[in-house]
Amino acid sequence: MINVVWSTTNDLKKILLWNAKTLSSEITASDSEINVDHEKIVSKINDVDDLFSVLKYIQWKYSGWKHNLKFDNADILFKYIDSDDDVKKDMENKIKQKISDLQIQNFLNTVKNENGVIDFDEMEKIGKWWTHNVFLSSKSKKFVLKLNRTAYNLAKDNNLNGKLSDTISWRAKQFISGKNSEYNGLYNSFWLWNCLYENMRIEKIKVNNQIIECPIVIQEWTDIFAKDTVDFWTGYIGNINDENIAKYEKINKSLFGSDESYSGEKELSDLTPKLSDLFKKLSEDKSFAEKSKDFLLKFKDYYQKEWKFIDFVWEKNILFYQEWKNRNFKLGSVTKDSSSDELTNALSILENSPEKIISDIQLKNTLMNSLTCARMVNSLGIKLGIGKVVDLKLNETQIKNLNKIQV
Repeated sequence: MINVVWSTTNDLKKILLWNAKTLSSEITASDSEINVDHEKIVSKINDVDDLFSVLKYIQWKYSGWKHNLKFDNADILFKYIDSDDDVKKDMENKIKQKISDLQIQNFLNTVKNENGVIDFDEMEKIGKWWTHNVFLSSKSKKFVLKLNRTAYNLAKDNNLNGKLSDTISWRAKQFISGKNSEYNGLYNSFWLWNCLYENMRIEKIKVNNQIIECPIVIQEWTDIFAKDTVDFWTGYIGNINDENIAKYEKINKSLFGSDESYSGEKELSDLTPKLSDLFKKLSEDKSFAEKSKDFLLKFKDYYQKEWKFIDFVWEKNILFYQEWKNRNFKLGSVTKDSSSDELTNALSILENSPEKIISDIQLKNTLMNSLTCARMVNSLGIKLGIGKVVDLKLNETQIKNLNKIQV
């Protein structure tokens, strides 16, 4: 039960009804409180931002008054009393995560058959990405299901009577725990309502008429791809040759050296056409520039906590969109696997044995992805007046050796 204790019940109920019409049939009111049964409404609501708008309205109109928000079943009690914005957002983040978890459980109960199996053979395949296929169930469209092709093949080869072998099951649970922890890291820094909420777990599934246990990902469905969006990505630097290698070196010296003021905008625009589009948009659209600044500061917080990059390299991972008069952004599956230790190791090899990077695809990918992302955020950060976003310093030898491997 969500219990909002308030002295001006009629006024608050008007706001609740106005902001959350889908909840109105489950709201009861007395002279001193409003009750909302979250177990009844959780299957109805597509987005709980309406609930947060109520909290923000209370904060704005009745600043300083006492109001409590209680989830009995989720064992959460928040006192919304003159907290600063970060504390309020943290509260909202936790509330939305609890509701999203309840929605996922309701979704799974809906899409499973009478034997508790998720039948992928009956679903619509709506996408094929680099690592996974995406499916949509006709029974419920609140979430999509993602099936990693490598994980599926491994699970299929290691199932006995529809169950994963003990060794593979243990490995899968360890991997799943790590992935869900990565997702939570994103939500804590970027706020959950800016992310497509997802959760990985092992379920019984049916594919090609075969029932097996397999890791799957349940991700919040969105219509954002149908909207007019700005894709916040960079792609890799283009071909480096004798004519443009001086620009490449200047970029690396500026963004990974001691210079804190030059963004490398001109050179990056020449070598990375996708970034050229972003630079232009930032110069022309003030609201986009302000929201981009907010996004980069959230990324800075994420990087300092997790010591990982997110995927700026590929398209449609970070989308900015217009909602009414506001510019917002949404993140999808954007975590990168390379850790700070792997990057540190790659940079050490770059300094001492750069030829090894050319022949080692994993080392090259670690360095190429990390430096591509760092160039982008540092350049945009300088342009937007917040300085370099990532404190990644390369010495003269490392910068010189980059000319040899050109990543």
